[in-house]
Amino acid sequence: MPFVGVVYTAVVQAIVLGIAILRDTGESPVFPRWVGYFSMFCGMMFCPSSLLIFFKSGAFAWNGIASFWIVVVGYVAWTIVLSVLMITTSRRLEREDRATERPELVALRKIEMLTAEMAALRSGPQTAPSTGAAQ
Repeated sequence: MPFVGVVYTAVVQAIVLGIAILRDTGESPVFPRWVGYFSMFCGMMFCPSSLLIFFKSGAFAWNGIASFWIVVVGYVAWTIVLSVLMITTSRRLEREDRATERPELVALRKIEMLTAEMAALRSGPQTAPSTGAAQ
């Protein structure tokens, strides 16, 4: 019962994620719009399992089709779709970042590397001061 009966956090997560995806109106949205609708639909699919505390048998019981199987199938589908899209989106965004890397950022990184090298050379090996005693 705790596995499928306490679904409120998953419902809120799926619906809020769907709203966030639908509100992304940039030139190149992170996820396609259909993912927002899919996420909200899956969030609503989780809701019937909250009724399992009221039923001992039937479709809304803990092992019924509405309280268990629809929720599990919806959650697995939601997880797989979002995982695949997250991986492909992160790869796409990484390619776009590499393709549009600004020259000033490259120059800034080179300056930082040179500054670090100069600081290392300045601090270099410390020589012991001579005592001035003739041997």
